[in-house]
Amino acid sequence: MNSPLTNTNMPATTRKLAIGIRFKTMAISTLLTFIAVAVGGILVYHGALRGLLATQRTLLSREAQSAEKVFSRNLDTLRRDILLISTLPAVTEFGSSICTAATDDDRRTCHNRATQVLVALMRARTIYHQIHLIGSDGREFLRVHSDGEYPAAVRDEALHDLRTTPSFKAGTTLAEGQTWLSDAWHELETTTLRHTRRILIRAVTPLYAADGTRFGLAYVDMDLYTLGQPMDNDSGQAIRPYVSASDGTILLNPGDPERLAGMRQRFPGLALSGLSAGNEASTTITPDHRGAQQILATTHVPLEPGNPERFLRITLAVPEALMVAAVRPSWLEILGTFMVAALLTLPIVYLTTGKLVRPLLRMNTAVREYQRGQALNTLPVERADEIGELSRAFGSLVADLADTEARHRAVIESMQDAHVVADSQRRIVSFNPAAERIFGYMASEVIGTSVSALLPTTSQDKHVKDYARYQTGEDTGVLGRVREVRARRKSGEVFPVELQLDYFTINGEPLFSAVMRDISVRKQTEERLLYLAAAVESAQECMEIMTTTGEIIYVNPAYERNHNCTLAEVRGKHPETLREFDTSDGQMDAMVSAARRGLKWQGVMRYRNSDGKVIVEDVSLSPIRNGDGQLSAFVVVKRDISAKLEMEQQLLRGQKLEAVGQLAAGIAHEINTPTQYVGDNIRFLKESFGDVS
Repeated sequence: MNSPLTNTNMPATTRKLAIGIRFKTMAISTLLTFIAVAVGGILVYHGALRGLLATQRTLLSREAQSAEKVFSRNLDTLRRDILLISTLPAVTEFGSSICTAATDDDRRTCHNRATQVLVALMRARTIYHQIHLIGSDGREFLRVHSDGEYPAAVRDEALHDLRTTPSFKAGTTLAEGQTWLSDAWHELETTTLRHTRRILIRAVTPLYAADGTRFGLAYVDMDLYTLGQPMDNDSGQAIRPYVSASDGTILLNPGDPERLAGMRQRFPGLALSGLSAGNEASTTITPDHRGAQQILATTHVPLEPGNPERFLRITLAVPEALMVAAVRPSWLEILGTFMVAALLTLPIVYLTTGKLVRPLLRMNTAVREYQRGQALNTLPVERADEIGELSRAFGSLVADLADTEARHRAVIESMQDAHVVADSQRRIVSFNPAAERIFGYMASEVIGTSVSALLPTTSQDKHVKDYARYQTGEDTGVLGRVREVRARRKSGEVFPVELQLDYFTINGEPLFSAVMRDISVRKQTEERLLYLAAAVESAQECMEIMTTTGEIIYVNPAYERNHNCTLAEVRGKHPETLREFDTSDGQMDAMVSAARRGLKWQGVMRYRNSDGKVIVEDVSLSPIRNGDGQLSAFVVVKRDISAKLEMEQQLLRGQKLEAVGQLAAGIAHEINTPTQYVGDNIRFLKESFGDVS
């Protein structure tokens, strides 16, 4: 079903608003896209750089471990070969008498045999530069070198006296079968065929003749220059190797034009302590002596397997700037990225805003119509996207608001108390049906008029002043409190009400809410209760009120006077605990039975007071019921009739004596009449007999 709005043309102001919103949205979206691209590019750049640095550290660590293995393998080969040289017969025979005491030809024959063996060894080991055989006096008697294309023996006039070299001194202290590797590099410049700088490490072992006599030392100089050449790693970045002694002294730094003495001078931030041979390659990033960041991988090669203090440190270095340059984009690349992002963003934003802005403007139109009191039937709820969901949610919200408003209106209209709302100008804006019933006005009569119509003339001036104080925020002490005031009906009748006044705002407009309850009937009831209380308090009869279980809760002053007690003394007590009742006549049982059945009862009861005197009372018991008809208490009215009964007894005795007198007179009369008749007859007879005689 299509929405009615789909066939409705938007007004010109709405179209202008749509165009403005669209261009603003495009500008904001483009700006946000640029920001997102910039932030994303920075994050990608730093992420790529961090990843590349981590990869470079891993690769450099592997290169360092590989270099350490090559160094270790060559040093092991050097140790084995020099021990092999010390056992070769062509070498050991130099210490025998065959070569030492023979003729020049014999000595030359010994020299040639040893030369052939050593040349063959050097051809097999291309990393060896030269081999020396030195006598116990420190003088060379044979040297084979590879300065040319092929290894060859050095002429006699080129041999040296090596007694002052550290290697000679170290070799003289070696035992049989031991070797010594120098932890310093020897640089030799040879010009046999071409000018070449040689960087060498030297191994030394003792030489023994066949009879066990020590006759000299064997030196082997291994050329590690090719091993120390700058290398390339898997990422194509140039690696610069450094080989240093255990104390940090740089022994080998090929390709580095600055020949610094120590690693601390080359890399001031590099920690050298706590490291020893055999550790795995460790990587770090530290600045060099010029402040440029370098990625370093360090490992160690032992010179003596049994002595961890003698080792060589291999350090591979790659400038961090090379890594940064590998991932750093150019300005053209950055500008191109932003242009591509803008070209992709603008059409998308233009099309998207067209689909978003028009439904939103339709919703805006519908909401404004709803604010003007029209039905909410123009929302684009037929859409299946977020706009449709928003429209349906808004429609549901409006329905809930309407339902809530209807419930609140129903509550206000069903209130038994008057509810009146007035604005800041004291004009009535709401008047519920209870207010109509109480005040006699119809809502249409008072809406928009002043609240003074509901007030007595005498209190209108005070109300105006109080209203002004409410609006200025001055606390009058009456807001939120229930108080009793006077109001006026349409008929002019002034009547009492209970008033609770509250203050609230809607859309910034101050409003005052007044809830008023008509208490005229309650006041009349209270007045009657006051009269009744006065009558009870001034009554001459004794009155007491008891609970359904027989405890006294109230006695009137006449009761206190007649029984010589106070209410505090008898409250909560049963009457039978206060005096001794005569139960022989059954009156007490009859009253208790009537009370249990909730019936009225009247009778005469006797009791003996504290003086021992018997008191007779005319007692009337009446039940008291609550609003639900349940029995809640009893009221007992007593009148002392002891004096009345005594007077009645005296009157009865007088009446009895009078009756006895009358009876005696009657009896005397009745007796006197026959006696007189008899006497008269006797006298007659006597007189008659007298006449006869």
